[in-house]
Amino acid sequence: MAKILLVDDSRVMLKVIRRAVCEVRPGDEIVMASSGEEAIELAGRLEGELAAALIDYNMGGMNGIECADRLRAMHPTAGLALCTANAQNAVAERARGLGLGVLHKPVDEQKLRELFDGWQSAANPAPAASLPVTELTDDQADVLKEAFNIGVGQSAAALTRLIGGDREIQLSVPAIELTTIAELARRVSPGGADVCAVMQRYHGPIQGKAHLLYSAAESLELARELIGTDTAVEQLSEMESDALREIGNIVLNACVSTFGNMFEIEIHSDVPHVVTDSAMAVLTDFGARSEDEQLLYLRMDFNLRDRDLQGHLSFTMGEQELADLMGYIDRFLDGVPDD
Repeated sequence: MAKILLVDDSRVMLKVIRRAVCEVRPGDEIVMASSGEEAIELAGRLEGELAAALIDYNMGGMNGIECADRLRAMHPTAGLALCTANAQNAVAERARGLGLGVLHKPVDEQKLRELFDGWQSAANPAPAASLPVTELTDDQADVLKEAFNIGVGQSAAALTRLIGGDREIQLSVPAIELTTIAELARRVSPGGADVCAVMQRYHGPIQGKAHLLYSAAESLELARELIGTDTAVEQLSEMESDALREIGNIVLNACVSTFGNMFEIEIHSDVPHVVTDSAMAVLTDFGARSEDEQLLYLRMDFNLRDRDLQGHLSFTMGEQELADLMGYIDRFLDGVPDD
């Protein structure tokens, strides 16, 4: 269990920062100190290495930079950051010049998450891989397919429990490949009709955006299977949208978690959201990405009460992000013993 030290002379602020850290780093052990001197004393008594410390800048006695300097000597691998209400650029530049992160109060959870992700990436650099990745080797494809089979299998069990009764949901991953956004958009929606998509951004050592896409009709069937309604509507109701979001949350997070466990890294996911638009708009992130960009594509079949529905699971990555993923796969393969 990672140990995180919070240092602030305000008891209220310690509680506020602790709540934010618990949201971003659930399961980590939080240690708190009300002064730099107390922080140094606590750090000296810790069993094992300190993972990170968030330190107030303006405190009576030892200030945050002095405290960080002492902590670095005691725990050289710890991620250290000033957590301060002082917005002066000079303070931030001085801290960064000393290798410290900077968080401004009130603490923003997204900034906090990015800070921890940066430390995680520095501690676990992506193995080298050549650029660009244009195709998968047989072994790389085998690792990816196995990872997704595990994730999708966990998803199927979770969704079956969620709907209850004897309505078993079966999911499969029959195919995996590298393709372009333009090609996948044509496959998902040959006539250009809108699709319903659950979108989720993930970040850490492996970064990108995941999409779970269905036709409008298929999305309604999936939602109704979960919430048990036969109401005919032209567009998704709020309840149906929530049902699809939950399905996407289960499927996408199971796949991302499998990657993390397999490669022994920590990947964070944002809250998923549901959109209805053209496949091209969704997959290009509404124009932010080129339609020629590559992505990982899986065709995923849903079997519900003898009705076959088809979902499309894609992971959109830039060239470097895709190369990072292949690097982790290659490192994983290096650890697999030969027959």
